[in-house]
Amino acid sequence: MSFDFAEVFTVAARQVVPLARSQGLSFTFDCQSAGVRIAGDPGSLQGALHRLFLAVIGLSTGGSFVISARADLSQSPPSLQLRAAAVGTNVTMASVTAAHAHLGLWRCQAASVDPGTVTASGICPHTQGQVEMTAMPGHGALVTLNVPGVEAPLATDAPAPHAQGAHAWLVNVDDALARSWERRLARLGWTTTRIGSFENATARARSTPRHALPALVIVLETGNPARDGTLDLAPLLHAGARLIYAVQAGSASLRHPAHVKGYEVHVYPLSPHDLDEMTRSLSSPDGVADTTTPEPLRGPSPSTVLIVDDGPMNLIVGQGFAEALGYVVRTATDGQAAIDACMRDAPDMVLMDLHMPVLGGAEATMQLRAMQRRGDIPPFPIVILTAGWSAEVRRQCIEAGADECLAKPLSMADMDAELARRTGHR
Repeated sequence: MSFDFAEVFTVAARQVVPLARSQGLSFTFDCQSAGVRIAGDPGSLQGALHRLFLAVIGLSTGGSFVISARADLSQSPPSLQLRAAAVGTNVTMASVTAAHAHLGLWRCQAASVDPGTVTASGICPHTQGQVEMTAMPGHGALVTLNVPGVEAPLATDAPAPHAQGAHAWLVNVDDALARSWERRLARLGWTTTRIGSFENATARARSTPRHALPALVIVLETGNPARDGTLDLAPLLHAGARLIYAVQAGSASLRHPAHVKGYEVHVYPLSPHDLDEMTRSLSSPDGVADTTTPEPLRGPSPSTVLIVDDGPMNLIVGQGFAEALGYVVRTATDGQAAIDACMRDAPDMVLMDLHMPVLGGAEATMQLRAMQRRGDIPPFPIVILTAGWSAEVRRQCIEAGADECLAKPLSMADMDAELARRTGHR
């Protein structure tokens, strides 16, 4: 028996969102595994995901809860890895120990690999997949699960859905969740706009030319739709526009959808199937693609980050955090390997360790800058990271050509801010 991984993954995430929100955690979700099927029992995977998510949520209060899944179908056999991260200064050694116990890792070994870093690994009893946990108390923790039994999707002649640049509005959505929706919709060809309140969305709809009105509107439930202006927006849009009212599991709006007249009530996170179906509906007889997409457009591609470090745990944590934030990540283990990687395919940004064998970060940065001055490779930001940060070290790194020098370990929140500042990726 096989089943759709993305649907099980999404349902498991929906079940824990209310708990994450109740603990003051922001939430992001991404699933790049549409069409991937898993051999086995969906209930076993559901149990594994639920246990993993609860363990990660328990790591921190007031920070962020980030989950993502990515399939690599180019490998043989195909691989599927999911990541769950807790980000925040409230991640403590006690919470890491409790998470380790909650995960119930088999044949688990824990060790301090680098100062301030705790690692653990084992076999998931539900799926027999490999589980890895890496935590930096005071910064965050990352848990990964490699899911076995992946079946590559069957070949099909049906084209993938693409919105061709149609407009989508995200209304009243907090920053973290909005960014995850923006990334997912961009991959499907949508042009997204964030609007902070229902009142602003209504005012914008009244002043927007008809051809630029959205074909899709997603609003986040935050209160009473009859009082907060939610219902005022629907009459101003195209008759064929999709209006999605996104709620947590257990919301009263699921029992009384008539209270949100004109909207489809969906539990978030939205699954890949949900977003695919919304995108395909643009070409239906009642769709509005003719008025919202005067010519084909291509959604923005995610930024690529090259992470360079000779420490295996640093690479695991850095890659996990950056991928959870929506970036495409490549890695290298020394400065010369970084130069070679940039010559093959220049990234949008480099995060470079300072002290490495073969060629250190400062020397590699000087060589990359020289290549850029000659026009051999395009320009991109380079940020050097070091555990031995000081004002003098920072000065030397900047003289070598780095845009910035930051102290290690870099928390996920700090990485998010730095990558967004340098790449413009939000």
